[in-house]
Amino acid sequence: MLLNRAGIIRWRTTITPLLLAGGLCACSPSTSTPTAVAEPGGNTVFSLKDIQRSRSGAQEKIGSSLFLAMIKHQQERSGVPDARLQGLQKYRFLQPDSDGRLLIEILLSQGADRSTVEKQVVELDGQLTGTAPAVSDPVRARLGLNFLEPLAEHPGVHFIREAPVATTHGSGFAEQ
Repeated sequence: MLLNRAGIIRWRTTITPLLLAGGLCACSPSTSTPTAVAEPGGNTVFSLKDIQRSRSGAQEKIGSSLFLAMIKHQQERSGVPDARLQGLQKYRFLQPDSDGRLLIEILLSQGADRSTVEKQVVELDGQLTGTAPAVSDPVRARLGLNFLEPLAEHPGVHFIREAPVATTHGSGFAEQ
C-alpha cells in the first residue's frame, strides 16, 4: 500500500495520540483525530496533565518522575488515597533505595552559590555523592522524597531531576 503525502500526515496525526495515550482509540476516518480513547490509557494521560497543572512554584522545579514519586510517598505515609494518582495504576513510580533516598541531580540557578545548595542538602539529611569538576555542573546527591520540595524552595536551585545512572554494555572482548 502506497501512501501519498496527505495519507502520511493523516497517519501521523492518528498514530501519535495512540502512542502518547498508551492505548487504543477509535478514529473517525474523515477527521483523522481520536474520537474516543479506550481505558486505561486515556485516564493515564489526562491524570498526568492534571497533575502537571496543579503544581505550585517550588514543585515546578521538581522533575515529573520525582514529583510523582513524591506524591506516591506522601500517600503511603498518610494512608489517605490521593485522587491525583487514581488514573496511574500501571505507572512505574521511582523507588527509593533501602535508606529511603534517591539519587538526584540539582541544577543550579545562574549565579547561585554552590556551597549554600550543598549545605541545604546536608541539612535536609541528604548525602552529597561527590564533588563536581566545574562550578556549573549539577550537584549530585542522595535525598529522601519528603525533602525534595523544601530543597526546591531554595533560591539557588533551578531544577531537580533524577540523576542518570551510568551503564556499560561490556567491552565486547572475551577473556582468554
